[in-house]
Amino acid sequence: MKSESTWNIRPRVVGVGAWFDVLPDRVVHGEVAARFAVELMPLLAGNMWSEALEHAVPDPYAKVHAVPRRGSEHSFGRLVCPMAIGETRKDAWSADLTEETWSVFVDRVRGGQTWSDASVFSGGGEERLLAHLEMRRSGSLLIFDDCATLFASAPVTLDRSDEEMDQIASEALGRLKGVTASLPIEPMYASVDCDSQDGRTSVEAVLPYTMSWEPALLRGYSWASYVNAAVVERVGGRAVLEESGAFWSIEDGPFEGGLWVQACERHSEYSRVQAARLFDVLAPALLGGEPDICTTRPDALVMMRDAASHPRHPEHATWLAAQEAQPAPGAG
Repeated sequence: MKSESTWNIRPRVVGVGAWFDVLPDRVVHGEVAARFAVELMPLLAGNMWSEALEHAVPDPYAKVHAVPRRGSEHSFGRLVCPMAIGETRKDAWSADLTEETWSVFVDRVRGGQTWSDASVFSGGGEERLLAHLEMRRSGSLLIFDDCATLFASAPVTLDRSDEEMDQIASEALGRLKGVTASLPIEPMYASVDCDSQDGRTSVEAVLPYTMSWEPALLRGYSWASYVNAAVVERVGGRAVLEESGAFWSIEDGPFEGGLWVQACERHSEYSRVQAARLFDVLAPALLGGEPDICTTRPDALVMMRDAASHPRHPEHATWLAAQEAQPAPGAG
């Protein structure tokens, strides 16, 4: 039996993400990514964003992969667009965060840059990461499946209260809804979660690696998520979600049949208790596979169960047969 402290781990991150099938048009991808960056990065950095810009020290000699400034008294930021597969050295760029370089960064993202990162750090010698943005498109060094990823996160720090993080999360959700509503293509999945920091959902982090995701497979579940029409159909329809009692709110999404679902009112309330409820109703749309405890984040707010063990999962019969074929414990 898990202890209450283990079972009820509290959120430590506001993570905002959107995952898409590969967008063949770089211009479309660039416009989506640029708006995502502009809407979310300053919000997640909070008042440290203004401080970083106010005390910015432009570095005219910035080199690609240059080490960020350290020992700064004030918050500071770093912007990076490294060279990716199919690009040349002239495409690589990095600089300290200033008003001017942020504008250049957004323009590069809008132009369809394959791989982009932005970070804001605290000052005063602590150098804690306050906000991070990463955007990946297939063809970059770190993307191997057919997916474009937009992800931004802000970790809970000692000087950020639950109330402040709840406010940031609620505002981030509103902005994410606004961004997705203006898109020409439906995201496979989008969310404001509580524990992802690296562009992967918690489900992706604990499962064996998969090369691709079908639209009807749910990439994750968390405090607030967008689930597309194929996923809604796979779990049994909207009525099943509403009758489950697992959601604080369910509302129509910007694409036909898609839904925004929210597990609880406040971001800080989300824990494995809510995750267990979500798993029970969403398991039919989750990728089957035994979670890998060796590689998972210990604070992943997901159920460490094979989704195929759920009676309504399409692969349940196969899973059940495999369990029955295993020798009984202690059998010689």
